[in-house]
Amino acid sequence: MRRIPAKIRDKARKIKLLLLDVDGVLTDGGIVMDIRGEEIKRFDVRDEHGIRMLQRAGIRAAFITG
Repeated sequence: MRRIPAKIRDKARKIKLLLLDVDGVLTDGGIVMDIRGEEIKRFDVRDEHGIRMLQRAGIRAAFITG
């Protein structure tokens, strides 16, 4: 694995928040409806794992949907 240059590491240390749109970023953009006609979003567990890694590193995550 390649080493990350010090300049990039220093910039990355300043990151405090990851703000993401949900639709089409954390989902495939498809719409699934439940039996009541309400929308259900499906997420990939790998995305959750990556977000948990960020949180353990002290970076907060926030999501936008609508």
